[in-house]
Amino acid sequence: MPEHDKNATPEVTQRPLKLLKSPQFRSIYANNVGFAMTAFDMSLVFGEMLGVEGDKYVIEQLVKVTMAPLHAKIMARVMAHNVAQYEQQFGEIREPGEGVEIAEEIQEVIAPMPGKQG
Repeated sequence: MPEHDKNATPEVTQRPLKLLKSPQFRSIYANNVGFAMTAFDMSLVFGEMLGVEGDKYVIEQLVKVTMAPLHAKIMARVMAHNVAQYEQQFGEIREPGEGVEIAEEIQEVIAPMPGKQG
């Protein structure tokens, strides 16, 4: 029996797609995404940062997308490929910082935080 390479990419037959829009289909803008996971699925909650109220960022959550971990892994690979193509066409996407710093730097562009000098 031939040895199976578990790292090999399975062959996938490409078929044309027929896309049907559900009556519930909608297009949204999101500049915020949250992640959650269980042993069985992964969820992305897309939202829009609206501004600051006191010492809190205000984010309106718009839609939650839940998928199988395999689908999430493949989607991450496809997203990385598409970002690379975007950068080849339009130039590097520069990141302002890491973690909370990103949210703070983005927020400074939207509405400077009270008490902070820019």
